[in-house]
Amino acid sequence: MERIGSILKEKRIEKGLSLEDMSKTTKLSTIQLEAIEEGNIQFFKEDLSYLSYFVRYYANALGVSYDELRGELDDTIHAYTDSITVSQIQKQDEITTNIRNKVNPNANVKVHRAKKSRRFDFGTVGLVVLGVAIVTLFGYLAITYVVPMFGSADPIEKPVITVPKVEEEEKPAEGSGNTGTETTPETKPNTTVTVNRTSPTEYTIAGWEQGKDVTLDFTFNATSWMQFEEDGKIMTSPASGTYPQGQTAKVTVKPSKNKKIEVQYGAFKGNTIKVNGVDLEIDPSIAPADVVLLTFTFIEGATQS
Repeated sequence: MERIGSILKEKRIEKGLSLEDMSKTTKLSTIQLEAIEEGNIQFFKEDLSYLSYFVRYYANALGVSYDELRGELDDTIHAYTDSITVSQIQKQDEITTNIRNKVNPNANVKVHRAKKSRRFDFGTVGLVVLGVAIVTLFGYLAITYVVPMFGSADPIEKPVITVPKVEEEEKPAEGSGNTGTETTPETKPNTTVTVNRTSPTEYTIAGWEQGKDVTLDFTFNATSWMQFEEDGKIMTSPASGTYPQGQTAKVTVKPSKNKKIEVQYGAFKGNTIKVNGVDLEIDPSIAPADVVLLTFTFIEGATQS
């Protein structure tokens, strides 16, 4: 991990960029970037599953091949995870041993004596045999006398119930105003918006109506770490995190002029997007990419009559 951080730090300095510059580009905090450069894997112990995405973002932003770092990073993460697991097991064993010794320091001796002094209890066996015999007797009496009483025929003859014939409803006369068909109220269609791609990763949304939500559906055909921002603020719904293959995240927006939605992918690779239920056209240049930052900007809405 330290070697990976050293490579990234040297590349950043070579390009004349500061941690603040890279924070704006990657959307990672300067503290996270500094921990990566120092190889401080302990800093990411609560977000260890995201570490590979963070390093990938940073490497791609600096023009460093992530594939050359992937193997060493995976080995580092696995070794750190194994060390945590072994440490936890040892600590739990020590706690258990200490508690046992404090509560009963001679527990092993007592258990040994208990095994030697164990006897066969004839009195208990006798009570069990007697209980089985009583239960068997009651079962026999129930089968012989009680069950036939419930199975006998009902001495009271049940009355015959006649269901009256229902006459057909009178059909309306031809030419009358009543046709027998209900009128379905007209349903107002959803707002139709116009989405234009202005660059491989930037889109504008027009034709929206004030007070009507616009939805963006993101379907994951590949597992990806995601982050959603509205006007520069990280959204809590949907939350940032890793989304597995087959899952969908929905962003609901109350549109206004110049509102901006930014969506950051850790692995784009064939994922699809819909705006108000309509498939979004993805630029072929980013379709197979890993790290992608998409921007949706709301411009003029629909003309109000």
